[in-house]
Amino acid sequence: MVMAPRHPSKREGGSHRIGAYRPPSAPRQPERVRIFLPSPRRPVDRPFSPSTPEIVAISPHADDAEYGAGCLLAAHAALGCRVTIVLMTGANETRVIEAKAAAAALGADLILDPSGSDGCLEITSDRISWLETQLAAASLVLAPHPDDTHQDHRATAGITATALRRSATALSWYRTPSSGPGFSPTAFFPILDEAAAVRGRAIDQHQTQAGRAYLRPEHLALKDSWFGWLGGHRAAEPFQVVRHQFGQLPRLANTDK
Repeated sequence: MVMAPRHPSKREGGSHRIGAYRPPSAPRQPERVRIFLPSPRRPVDRPFSPSTPEIVAISPHADDAEYGAGCLLAAHAALGCRVTIVLMTGANETRVIEAKAAAAALGADLILDPSGSDGCLEITSDRISWLETQLAAASLVLAPHPDDTHQDHRATAGITATALRRSATALSWYRTPSSGPGFSPTAFFPILDEAAAVRGRAIDQHQTQAGRAYLRPEHLALKDSWFGWLGGHRAAEPFQVVRHQFGQLPRLANTDK
């Protein structure tokens, strides 16, 4: 999956970034998280170019983006792309700390909505407007599929799709453990051992979820192998493409005499 450069980012100046959504009527609360340390693989003295592709993964909960797109995110971060995870349920401070460590392991920035709570994420106009701003510079957006048995995943898909309704930004759905039969992958990102190892380190940061069967290495390996077989690879992460953007064709030389 090759990313085409898009218009200059409005959010430049290093890899420390955090956004926070709050309804206008809510009283201002102190930030729960002030600084997110960048990955050692992304030196702070190497600013991003305005033309650097940016991949944004929308994660309903801390660990969803790592499960569904962790290898793709790790591989693109290693290549120098700007990678961001947007955590929609950032009200749980313990899980925010884990999400911070996991994002750093992937080489990603973390943006969070500290008002979003696990199990009761709502689709609101304010939250849609906030996410629309966060996605303004994205080259590719990844989010969970709308057909999902978890209500927060369905809400996240609805918020994302609505935030991008006027945008030409590329959008693909990723698979979660609770994705329904409507998820039908049309693109497969081949997984290399290095990217799988980085994803594993990121998932290991979610200590509160250590008992989840779907996060065990054997489950991840089986999932990777199955979708790799479907996509013609040894191992792969599956995605359902909603909108794809082709890169600019090279300008042909003038052959007029």
